[in-house]
Amino acid sequence: MNEEKNREEVLLSIIVPVYNVEKYLKECVDSLLNQTLSQYEVILVDDGSKDSSGKICDRYASKDTRIKVVHKKNGGLSSARNAGLDVAKGRYIGFVDGDDYILPDMYERLITELELTHAEISVCRYFTFREYKDLKKCIRRKKKYKKRVYTTEETLKHFFLRNISESVCDKVYVAEVWKKCRFVEGEINEDTNVVYELLKCSSKTVCLDSKMYGYRQRKGSITKSGYSAKFKVVEKHLEELEKSATSEYPQLAKYVKQFLSIHYYCLLNAIWHSEEPWKYEKEYYQYRMRFQENFSYFLKRKQFSLKDCIIAMMLVSPFDIIGKRISKNERKSR
Repeated sequence: MNEEKNREEVLLSIIVPVYNVEKYLKECVDSLLNQTLSQYEVILVDDGSKDSSGKICDRYASKDTRIKVVHKKNGGLSSARNAGLDVAKGRYIGFVDGDDYILPDMYERLITELELTHAEISVCRYFTFREYKDLKKCIRRKKKYKKRVYTTEETLKHFFLRNISESVCDKVYVAEVWKKCRFVEGEINEDTNVVYELLKCSSKTVCLDSKMYGYRQRKGSITKSGYSAKFKVVEKHLEELEKSATSEYPQLAKYVKQFLSIHYYCLLNAIWHSEEPWKYEKEYYQYRMRFQENFSYFLKRKQFSLKDCIIAMMLVSPFDIIGKRISKNERKSR
């Protein structure tokens, strides 16, 4: 009874994992406090930061009652998000990364559409930026925006086509969809399979064709850190997703294959451009085989550049120019 009362009082819980982002945290939190929405809480989860991020969180909490702070030992992004979910009181749930930025009306618009359409998840688009001063150049607002309401199957189709992102951050969720879902801790690529499972649980999803979430591109972020041994788990995630999707939604198989082709292409690219690609020769040939299996579906994707096309052709070529270069570098390193 008390839990239901709390959810009525707090409309939205915004969960923000914080780890060593002192340079960007103020810009992020200010964008959250400037939301046009009322009745929301911001849960800052300090994941054992080694810089002043934790102190910045506490300063905000002392000045604004909407801010709640959780301090914990470092456990990674998934652990921090789970800790936020454990204390969230909102009827709806949202996520923002501690170095990102959102537009003032993002959550009001997403929740309004959620309630108008009786959907379980609402989705917007995102834009990228590097520095706060660049935001005005990045933001291209539309006075009117299109919205589309999808069934579960339609939603998954657009997810596999990557019209719906794999990030948890550009979305708002009815809190109930998180009751049986948590992030797997200790692994990277945590969003992809979680978003897939959540979209499966949503009987109706509303998508807004409006860029409202700002994703900061910076050196040192998890997604820009390059290929390493920890990326091996990505293939496990892809295999799990493929097995589930083709079993439950066989009619979406061709879209799943396109989704897989793009991910294996990205993994191959990450190895090729890493500082020591020869360390991952085994993974390279493993991913190359999977990419070759799905190559025809990769070509059906409309949004790839000429450079991507050339690299893809090199990856499936029997001459295997890229693989030979990796093997050659391995011999040199010995």
